[in-house]
Amino acid sequence: MADVEGVAMRALITVDGGGDELAGVSLYRWLRDDPQVARDASVSFEPSSSGSTMGGFEVIQAIVANSLGLGSLVVSFLAWRDSRPRPVLPVIRLQVGEVAVTVEGLGPDEVRRVVDALTAAGEDAEETDAADAREIAG
Repeated sequence: MADVEGVAMRALITVDGGGDELAGVSLYRWLRDDPQVARDASVSFEPSSSGSTMGGFEVIQAIVANSLGLGSLVVSFLAWRDSRPRPVLPVIRLQVGEVAVTVEGLGPDEVRRVVDALTAAGEDAEETDAADAREIAG
């Protein structure tokens, strides 16, 4: 498991497997077993609060220390997605803070788009947390 001291971002990943009830479990195992992800992130299941489940779980939580870790995570789940049987590719939604991005493509431009959007969200969340802490300390 990765060392996640100084955590910068908490990413939540949801999967619509297009009828594959175990797509989320499959993605979780893929991420958990990916050495690059294990080096840069801590991956776990988050219990469902909406009542729907994917094999007993709905959301995969990844704690990443920086944008490099987020990039590793995105590359890994794009590789998982590309390995899935066609014609239905799972729809993956990644959320950091209040910003959510739906993963549509498979290439390097998609990785850059997702990481850029979510890194900005993580930085905004850190600034808000720091401002809130200053206000409370007041």
